[in-house]
Amino acid sequence: MPSKADCFDIYEDMEGGWRWRVKAHNGEIVAASSQGFHDEDEAKYNAKRTYTYLKAAFQTARMD
Repeated sequence: MPSKADCFDIYEDMEGGWRWRVKAHNGEIVAASSQGFHDEDEAKYNAKRTYTYLKAAFQTARMD
C-alpha cells in the first residue's frame, strides 16, 4: 500500500492521452497505467479504482 510519501501523478502523455503513475518518496516510479485515457477524469477514476483494488489485495494477502 502506498506510504504517505508516495503520490499519484496524473499527466498528459506525448500523444495527448492521460495517464497515472505512482512515485515513491525518492521519485522512482513504482506503478503506472498501462494505457492512455481520453481525459483526465478517466485517468483519475482508473487510478482511484486501482488503488482500491491494491489496498484490498494487501489487506487479504499473506506476506510470508
